Amino acid sequence: MSEKSKKRGRPRSESTDISILKATRALMMESGINNFSMDDVAARAGVSKPTIYLRWKTKEELLSDAFGMAADQTVIPDTGNALADLRVLLENMLHSSRLALESPAASSHKMVAGMLESPQFAGPV
Repeated sequence: MSEKSKKRGRPRSESTDISILKATRALMMESGINNFSMDDVAARAGVSKPTIYLRWKTKEELLSDAFGMAADQTVIPDTGNALADLRVLLENMLHSSRLALESPAASSHKMVAGMLESPQFAGPV
């Protein structure tokens, strides 16, 4: 390995990534997207804001990855009806989030509603 190809600094900790994502999911469930802040995530995860920004460039990237954790834990349905599949997928993701965070259904729905209303998530696909 050449001197230029060596990475500087301490390697990133996967447990820190997971702590940040869990803190993000918990805060999304508690207060929704519109009241979400990186300061709150840092405090909840026990890390600094620069630690978060080294991993995620924007709040939207972090929120997407945190919500994606639920998708990774969810079976993707294939009933032949795209709208029905989407509904089942979202219900399964919400259910996974509720179980992981031990939160009530209303919190999950509040989180998704905030995402749907948020301009950064409503952009072109």
